[in-house]
Amino acid sequence: MERKHVTNAVLSVYRRVNPSHVRLKSWKEYFSIWSRFIAEKLLLPPVAFENARLMDVGCGTGEKSLVYAWLGANVMGCDANNEAIRIARENAKKIVIEDKISFHVCNVFEITGRQKFDIVVSDGMLHHTSAPWAALDCVTKIVKPGGIIILGLAEPCGFFQRRLQRWLVKRIAGNNEKKIISVAKKLFGRSLVRASKASGRTIESTIYDSFINPQVVTMPLNDIRRHFEKNKIHLDTTWPRIELPLQTDSQYHNLLSNDEPSTCYWEDLNRLMWLLKKDYDFDTFRKHCRKFSVNKILSCLIDSITDDSLQTSSLEKVVKMTHSSIKVSTEVIPYYDPLKDLQYFVDELLALVRLLSEKESQGESLNKIVSSIKFKRLFKGFNGVGMVYYRGTKSLS
Repeated sequence: MERKHVTNAVLSVYRRVNPSHVRLKSWKEYFSIWSRFIAEKLLLPPVAFENARLMDVGCGTGEKSLVYAWLGANVMGCDANNEAIRIARENAKKIVIEDKISFHVCNVFEITGRQKFDIVVSDGMLHHTSAPWAALDCVTKIVKPGGIIILGLAEPCGFFQRRLQRWLVKRIAGNNEKKIISVAKKLFGRSLVRASKASGRTIESTIYDSFINPQVVTMPLNDIRRHFEKNKIHLDTTWPRIELPLQTDSQYHNLLSNDEPSTCYWEDLNRLMWLLKKDYDFDTFRKHCRKFSVNKILSCLIDSITDDSLQTSSLEKVVKMTHSSIKVSTEVIPYYDPLKDLQYFVDELLALVRLLSEKESQGESLNKIVSSIKFKRLFKGFNGVGMVYYRGTKSLS
């Protein structure tokens, strides 16, 4: 019953405003952008799609499914939202590739595993289900040996600021949809405009996806890695890339492209590492990690917020841990600035929570308090990495 209740609650939102629907100026431009992402970020060449049997689980209105068909795959798209599937079928007719694609109304938990696919994609759907890990099991079992899996998932660290935004909006607007839309635009208008431009979605659909959708269960990177290992899937790559700050082992990957302003800085650091190289990169990095635990800091920070509360005591613990870690890390890795950035970020977050507590006790409007705060690090730019992509290959054995 819980699974059915969550599914119906999410579908009731998405049937009214579907988050996957993209306003397209040009199909060719959209196809080019997404196929470039697959090739350049997920390192999967277009030839991999030629005549491949591909299942797109949670395809929504099917724009990305059409890209896979355009690249040469024989695509089956499925989604529990019948209205989204109706739009997907109409889209397929418009660009005349119906012979390469079919769309079906299907819940992820109804997937049996009898059919196996060369490529299985699930982008931005699993974390909205009632049981994401069970849903991931359903997706994993339809990948054939030697087949490829591509996942787009909300990760706890990357999604932290968005979760904080959801908490603030909910504190002010409750479950009133009209009020949620109004408050979200007032507090996070700039972020919504940026997200809308970047994704091609309307601001309204972005708000429904980010603030009104009742279910977002983030899935940690380490747990995804363990799930892959359990199911004999090799994690080939991710986006953003999981790489050490400095590399000396491989000539096949560039850490930064030539147009990055900081390339010269990183080049000099690499040259220094070439001069001093004694151990494998992982061994070197492991020695540094023994000195301080970023994982403990991040775990504590993520656990400090729930849908209903934000714990000041947990944040104070994070501040203490961060300060002590920075003292150690600057001795071991003097150029490791992210920990200093984390210190400033957590300090500002703690100040926000304390201010809210103080002003609310004085009877001031939460809406007025939040909108008057001038954030320097919180809610700026991308607000963290909302989606992490994983590409893996299933073992032949």
